[in-house]
Amino acid sequence: PLRAIASVPLTSVTFVLDGQPLGAVTEAPFEWWWVLEPGAHTLVAEGRLANEESVASEAVQFVVKP
Repeated sequence: PLRAIASVPLTSVTFVLDGQPLGAVTEAPFEWWWVLEPGAHTLVAEGRLANEESVASEAVQFVVKP
């Protein structure tokens, strides 16, 4: 699973992998199950606050080996 943990209350989290949104989660725990794909990847979690402000995680780069 991909998991986002925030220090502030969020109304939703969108997981963005390699520049493409995977999906949005609107309830905690903010998890998205992703089937591993070999290669180099970059993941960002984009959160939405109650006041509609957007926040984002730092990009996380990782490699899935075949």
